[in-house]
Order: sequence, then C-alpha cells, then structure tokens
Amino acid sequence: MSESENYAPREEFTDIRVDKSGRWFTGSKQIINAQVLKYFRANLQYDDKGVFIWNIFGKFREKGYIKVEGPVFSVSAILDKTFHLNNGQSYSHDSVQLVMTPQEEPLLAVKALGVWAGFPSRVANEFAEYLTEKEGQFFFKGQPVETREINSWVF
Repeated sequence: MSESENYAPREEFTDIRVDKSGRWFTGSKQIINAQVLKYFRANLQYDDKGVFIWNIFGKFREKGYIKVEGPVFSVSAILDKTFHLNNGQSYSHDSVQLVMTPQEEPLLAVKALGVWAGFPSRVANEFAEYLTEKEGQFFFKGQPVETREINSWVF
C-alpha cells in the first residue's frame, strides 16, 4: 500500500464549472491554459456525488467536484469506428451513444466517464462523412441516431 492510500481523500465542491459550450471556468474567469485543461480532462472521474477532478499531492488525495452545464470533452477525431476525445482517450462506436438534439447538434454520451462530449467544427467534415438523414431520421454509419433534449450533462 502506498503512503497516499493511508489517507482518505478530501472531498471539495469547487467553483470550477464547464458551461453549455464546453468552456471551463473558475468562478467567472475562463480557464484558457492548455496544460491546466489537459490535466483536468486527464484526471476527470465521476461517482454518485458527481463529476470530479482527481488530485494527488504527495500523500494527500482530493476529489475536486465540478459543476457540469455542457459537454466536458470534445471529439478530436473520428477514425473508422473509434471516437478520439480531447482527453487523449478513445472509445469504440459500441461503447458510446451518439445523440442528436432537436437543434441538430450531435453529442456523444461517454458512458465510462458519465459525461457528454461535443463535436467542434474542426471535426464536422469527418462527422458528416458518416452521417445520413432519411425521412427526418439521422443515421451514423447506418445505425439510427436518437434525437432528444439533453436534460442533464451528467449521467
């Protein structure tokens, strides 16, 4: 057992939030430092209390819970049947759920992380290659895509 495992993690509800467009804030100030955002995304987890950033400081551990108002991640690439996210992780088509909002905004439910990912404009062409529409129903690589409102950004 490592020394850090001897201490129960501290739990804190932070003022960090992700807004509806996927931008990160601390209080009213937008977080723009790429290294900070990379760290947050790489250490994001969830439990029954919500989404948190897992921090380890020497022998101390902390769960820093954040408020989620929009997509936490974004899809950085779509290759074959794999979605690559901006946290460095990849998910196969069958391990996620693709949803289209009534406003025709695609979102990806990342079940393993308990949050949604958005599709930025830089991957729109890749996404469009696989998306078809027939009689008001969207299909992604031939599979039907559910259309619905997103009532909670955490599941």
